[in-house]
Amino acid sequence: MRCFIFLLLCHSLVLASPCFGADTSPQLNTFKLAQPIKVRQFKPVTAVMIKQPPKLNLKLRPLVPPAPVKPQGPDPKASVDLADIIDDAALLEDLSVTCGWDPHLIFQDKAAGNVFYYLPKEFRLVHKQGTGYGLNVQYNHLKKDEGPSVMLTAELAAPHHPGDIALLKSILKQAFDLKPGDKLILKSISGIGATADVQTMAAGLSLTPERINLTLPSHLKKSFRLTLLLDPDETEEVLAQIKREGLTGNLMVMVGEASVPVPILLQYLSFTGKKTNGFFQWTENRPLGVLKNITPFPITLESINGYAVKGGNLKRISKTLKPSTLSPGKEKSFKLPPASKVLGPNIMMAWLGSSLDTGCTDCIKGIDHDVRKGVGTAAGSPIKLEAIPSVFEDLEIYKIIVQIKSPYFAAEPGTVAVRETQLTQEENTSQEIVIYQPQGKGEDPLLFRYKIKLITNEGTAMVQDLWTDARTLSCFFGSSQLEPFMDTAGTQE
Repeated sequence: MRCFIFLLLCHSLVLASPCFGADTSPQLNTFKLAQPIKVRQFKPVTAVMIKQPPKLNLKLRPLVPPAPVKPQGPDPKASVDLADIIDDAALLEDLSVTCGWDPHLIFQDKAAGNVFYYLPKEFRLVHKQGTGYGLNVQYNHLKKDEGPSVMLTAELAAPHHPGDIALLKSILKQAFDLKPGDKLILKSISGIGATADVQTMAAGLSLTPERINLTLPSHLKKSFRLTLLLDPDETEEVLAQIKREGLTGNLMVMVGEASVPVPILLQYLSFTGKKTNGFFQWTENRPLGVLKNITPFPITLESINGYAVKGGNLKRISKTLKPSTLSPGKEKSFKLPPASKVLGPNIMMAWLGSSLDTGCTDCIKGIDHDVRKGVGTAAGSPIKLEAIPSVFEDLEIYKIIVQIKSPYFAAEPGTVAVRETQLTQEENTSQEIVIYQPQGKGEDPLLFRYKIKLITNEGTAMVQDLWTDARTLSCFFGSSQLEPFMDTAGTQE
């Protein structure tokens, strides 16, 4: 059992529960946060003190193999804890808050010493600009028997931050004293073989595990769905818990022969998704000139932060802002010099330091009203998108981005909204977007419209000009669909 440095002040830590129905697998225990953490304040420039290899005393395979070795998957016995590498508890806490990966569980490959695997730190309720929380309550008024008459569906995903994987790679390369030309590969652990620990969640709600279902992801970077079958009283109990301390469980992920619990948290106050619009555009040198609060809570803007490599060493950069608070949906002027001038060159990851007013009771009431809009007679249906694997190599396509426009993303039709997913050669199917088929619209109703954007291996983007109507729940993309589009589509650099 590896030792963990306890970093959290005034925050309780809960030991992960064993998996229901999977108790034959060895387990690695992790700790999960009971509440969100407020990011600490730092000096304008803080050096990240990283211990060098002689002081690490880690039992790992050589990181520079004499010849290429085919990866064989993560080794649960060869793990790295950043608490053993970063000699600064405050910075380690900062990384655990701002990055999407678990800093205590980095695994080396069983054969290839230069390949490492990371786990998400937690799965949270998804929140998206324009559509809000990925949470829907559907009341089935046609239900006649004594069974559950309400279906609560939640979309979950691991938090991520642009650049956090490059940051992890930089930490490991500096810790292991690798040369610039030494190759280090980071991979997300697969979700194949994962199981859901629904017993803990069911026990907290006085439900049987059969009434809780998780549509497990094949890849941990993808979102997935949690469905609860409830009666009206149980629905009120669940929503009240999501408002307050949150609904918790675990996704048991296989790491070699070991089963590792990754926490699941359903809570309005802790979600996966951007908090503002305009900041990341500024970091990419395409400023909008404004910052907009896209959360349902008032947000206070406090600082601009980043991690950068300077002189071969990793440093944390922080620029304090004059505190200002934006109400939900409001925006303010944001006209700064380029990010490279404010934070300096070689920035790997940048983010906006902020805090949410989680005590806003009117905000919670508004969220609660929105998630109760669903009144329907049928379950939501996933849209199946599939690209023929060979088209990626044949047409030199890096990825296919599919935008879907529909008013049927909730059980009660609303305004037309747009959602987006992507297909790659490795992940050539997607069923993460769900719609509720309309009633009384005839035999062949228009369900959604879609538009595709192709990113080539050279980085060129080709965008479809017109939306395509779809009246079925399946869309397939092969050479016959993509080649004519590539010949006529407009390009974006």
